[in-house]
Amino acid sequence: MPEAIGPAARFREDADPDVRDGVVHAMMGHEDPLAIEVLIGLTRDRESYIRDWACFALGTQVEVGTPNLRDALAERLTDEDDDARREAMVGLARRKDLRVVSPLLAALSSKSVWSMEVEAASLIADPRLYPELIALRGWWEVDVELLEEAILACSPRPEFSS
Repeated sequence: MPEAIGPAARFREDADPDVRDGVVHAMMGHEDPLAIEVLIGLTRDRESYIRDWACFALGTQVEVGTPNLRDALAERLTDEDDDARREAMVGLARRKDLRVVSPLLAALSSKSVWSMEVEAASLIADPRLYPELIALRGWWEVDVELLEEAILACSPRPEFSS
C-alpha cells in the first residue's frame, strides 16, 4: 500500500531488526522515491537478512535503475552474506550494469555455483562469461535449462561488416 510508505519509513533505523525487516517488506515493489531511498539505506543494515531482502526488493521488485540504486547494489557485490551478494548480482545484471561481470566470473569459476549466479549471467549476457558457463556443462546440474539459456545469451556474436 503506497500510503504506508511514509509512516513505515520513520522506522528504518529502529533498534529492533524485526521492525527494520517490516520496513523492507512495506517498501517492496514500490517505485516511490522515498521507498527506494529507504531500501537503499537498508542494503547497508548490520543484519544480513535485512540487507538480503533490501537487495531483493531493489534488484528484482522494481524497474527503476537510478545511479544511487545501482551503486547500492554494487556495494553489496562484496557482501559477506552470500544471499545479499547474489541478489545484488541479479539486480545489477537486470540493469546491464557491467560492474557485475568480474564478480560473476569469480562466482561461475568457483566450486559452488548457485542458480542466481547463472541467472545473472543470462541477464547481463556478456560474452566474457561464456567460457565459464561452458565449463559448467561438465558438472553443474542444478538447472540445465537455465544454464543453456545463459550460454546462449552470453555466446559471442560474430561481427558483421557491410
